[in-house]
Amino acid sequence: MTLLTFCMRRYDFDNDGVLQREDVRLLLSYVPFKTEQDMMGVSQSVLSEQTNREGLYDSSKQSFFQRKTDQEEIRALTDHIFGSKQSLNYNEYSQIN
Repeated sequence: MTLLTFCMRRYDFDNDGVLQREDVRLLLSYVPFKTEQDMMGVSQSVLSEQTNREGLYDSSKQSFFQRKTDQEEIRALTDHIFGSKQSLNYNEYSQIN
């Protein structure tokens, strides 16, 4: 299985062969972002410090501005991937540079 096929299967929640912009945006919203300070070792990783009792990422401990910045980055990424479309099939997805 290629990485492209793997990614397509991970994001295609209903297995209809189509990726939905909103599904990708929603999934990425749960991914913890590392800040510049985390990368430089100044603060602890968001994974170690900002998890809840179940070990899941807890974004409520981020500042409003950090969450807003993360969402802007996700929007820019989904805009790059989807352009003006709301969904992509496998062939369209494989053409993304």
